[in-house]
Amino acid sequence: GGIALDGAVNTRGGDLTLDTTGMANQAFGATLTATALTLNGAGGRYTLANTGNSFTSVTGSTGSINLKNTVATGTISVGPVTTTLTNGLRIETTASGLRVVDAVATGTGNPLTLIASGALTLDALGTVTPSIAGTLTGGAVSLTGSSITLNAGVTTSGTNTLTLTSTGSVMQGSGGAFTTTGLSLNGATGAYTLANTGNSFTSVTGSTGSIELLNGGTAATSVGPVTTATTLSVTSGGTLTVGGAVGFGPGASLLKSTDGNVVVNSTINRNSTGMGAASLELTANNGAVSIDQNNGSIGATMSAAFNTTITAGLGGIALDGAVNTRGGDLTLNTGGAVTSTLGGTLSGGVTSITGHGITIGDSVTTTGMTSLTAGAGNIVLGAALTTSGQALNLSSAGMVSQTAAFESGALTLNGGGTFELATKDNKFSSLTTFGALGDTNQATSIDLKNVATMTSFGAITTTGAFTFTTGGLVTQSGALLATTVNLLGAGGMYTLDNADNMISTLIGNTGSINLVNAGMTTQIGTSTAGNTVTTSGALKVKSSGTLTVDGAVTFGDGESSLESTGGNVAVNAAIRRTGTGTASLALTANADGKSVSINATAGSIDAIATLPAVTPTAFAVSTSATSATSGGILVDGAVNTRGGALKLTTAGMVSQTAAFESGALTL
Repeated sequence: GGIALDGAVNTRGGDLTLDTTGMANQAFGATLTATALTLNGAGGRYTLANTGNSFTSVTGSTGSINLKNTVATGTISVGPVTTTLTNGLRIETTASGLRVVDAVATGTGNPLTLIASGALTLDALGTVTPSIAGTLTGGAVSLTGSSITLNAGVTTSGTNTLTLTSTGSVMQGSGGAFTTTGLSLNGATGAYTLANTGNSFTSVTGSTGSIELLNGGTAATSVGPVTTATTLSVTSGGTLTVGGAVGFGPGASLLKSTDGNVVVNSTINRNSTGMGAASLELTANNGAVSIDQNNGSIGATMSAAFNTTITAGLGGIALDGAVNTRGGDLTLNTGGAVTSTLGGTLSGGVTSITGHGITIGDSVTTTGMTSLTAGAGNIVLGAALTTSGQALNLSSAGMVSQTAAFESGALTLNGGGTFELATKDNKFSSLTTFGALGDTNQATSIDLKNVATMTSFGAITTTGAFTFTTGGLVTQSGALLATTVNLLGAGGMYTLDNADNMISTLIGNTGSINLVNAGMTTQIGTSTAGNTVTTSGALKVKSSGTLTVDGAVTFGDGESSLESTGGNVAVNAAIRRTGTGTASLALTANADGKSVSINATAGSIDAIATLPAVTPTAFAVSTSATSATSGGILVDGAVNTRGGALKLTTAGMVSQTAAFESGALTL
C-alpha cells in the first residue's frame, strides 16, 4: 500500500497528516500546501520533493523522508522528527529558513540533511527540559543555511561527517555541542564560530570565509584540506595534525594543541587573495611542534608576508620541512630543543628562535634582526645562516659551534657560553657581547672568524680567551675585556685603541696590531710553544702597567712600539724583524723610576745568527726616569739592528752584560 499524490492537495490553511507504512510519492507537477505537515507510519518512505510544495512545520515518526518547500517564506519549524531507514531525512527549503525546535533523529548510520536558503537554527527550546531539546542525531548530517545557529546538540554516528554550509554566521550556544567523526565547513563567506568545549570530532575540512573551532577533550584532530578567506583558528585538546593542505588569509590564524603535539604533515600557505596583515601561530604548550621533511611546509608558495610564531613545550621544535614567512617575522619559542634538518629551510623577516639547544640543519635566510637563544643548551650552525645585512644575536650558556658560515650585519654574542665560530668564512659588520665584567651573561670564550673587509668592535667581554681572525680592518668603539687575546688573519689590520681595554696576554699572527691596554700587566706572548706574536706590518702595544715580552715576537715594516705608561718594559724572549721595507721599534717605559730591560736568559732583539741581513732598520729604546738607581736601560740580552740606528734615551742608568751591534748609535 501507500499514498500517491498525483494531484494537488491544499488544506487552505489547515494542517496535513499523512500516515503510511509504505511509500508516499508525488506525481510530476503535483503540489501540496498546508500549514503543519505531519508524516507518520512505521517504515514509511516519503518522497515529497516537488517544486511548488508549501508548509510551515514538519513533525513525524516514520522510515525515511525527502521533503522540499519552495513556496512558504519565513521560517519552517522542524521536530520532533524520527526516521529509521537508510535513506534517512532530507528537508530542503528554497524560500525560507529552518528552525529545529525539537529532537530530530535518523538512527544509526542514516543520513540527515537540512538545507535552508535562509537562516538555519538548532533551537534548545529555552526552558524546556534537555530531554526534548532540538537535537539532531543521524549518520551523515548536512545543514545548510544563510546562517546557522546550534543551540542544541548534533551527533553523527559511526565514521560519518557533519557538513555545515553557510555564507553567513555559524554559531553555537552553550548546549549546541556536536559529536562527529568528520567535520566539513563550507560557504564562500561563511563565518564559523564553533568554540563549545563539548565539541568532539577527529577531522576538519572545508572551504569558507573564517573558522574559529574548538575540539574539546584530549582526542587527536586532523586539519585539512581547509581554506579560509580570512582567519583559521583550530584548537585541539589532543595532538593536532595538519593532514591536508591548509590555506589562510588576513588576520590572526592559529593551530593549537593544549595537551599534545602539533604535527605539520602537509602544506600551510597564505592565500594569494587578501592584502591585509596576516599572522600564523602554531602552539603545543605541553608538547612538540614538528614539520615533516617530505610533505610538511609553511609558506612554500608565493604570497604576501605573514608573521609566524611557533611555540612548543619541553618536546621542542623539529623543523624538517621548509618555513618561509615571505618577508614576515618568524618567532620560534620552546622549553625544549629547536632542530632543523636537510630540507628544513627557514625564511623570515625579523626572526627569533628560542629553545633549550638549537641545531640548524638547513639554510636560514632572514631579512630582519635575527636572534637565536638556546638557554643552557648549545647552538649548532650546521647550515648557512644569512640575515641580509641585519643584526644577528647568538645567546647560549653552552657551546656555539658551526659547520657552515653565517652572514649578518651587527653580531652580538651573549648568554655566558663558549663561542667556537672560526672554522668557516663568516661575514658580519660589527661584534658586541652582552654582559659587563662580572655579569653571568659574559662569554666564557670567543673564537671568531670574519671575512668582511671591515669589522667594528663594540664592547666585548669574556672571562676567557678572545680569538679573532680576519684579513680586513678592525676598529673599536667599546672596550675589549679578556684574558688572552689572539689576533689572526693574513693582512689583518687591528686598531684596538680604546683606553678601557683590559687584557692579560696578547698573541697573534696577522698584518698589523695597534693595541692599548689599561690592565695592570700586559704580556706579549708566553713561554708556551706557539704563543707568539707575528705581524707582517707594525706592532704597537701601549700598556698602562708592566709590559713583558714572554714569547717570540716578529714585527714587520712600519713603526713598531712596545710602551708602558706606568710600569717596566721587560724583553724576556726574542724579538725579530721581518720584511724588507723601512721599519723601527721603540721600547718605552714612560713612568718615573721605570726601566726597559732586555733580559739575559732569553731576551734579545734580532740577535739570532741564522737570520739573514735585511735593509737597515732603526730601533729606538727610551725611558724617562728621575732616579739613577731605580730606572734606566738594561741590555743583558743581545741587540742587533742589522745596520740600523740604535738610540738609547734615559735619565737613569744604562748598563749591559750583552753586546749590541748597530749602525749609528745615539745616547
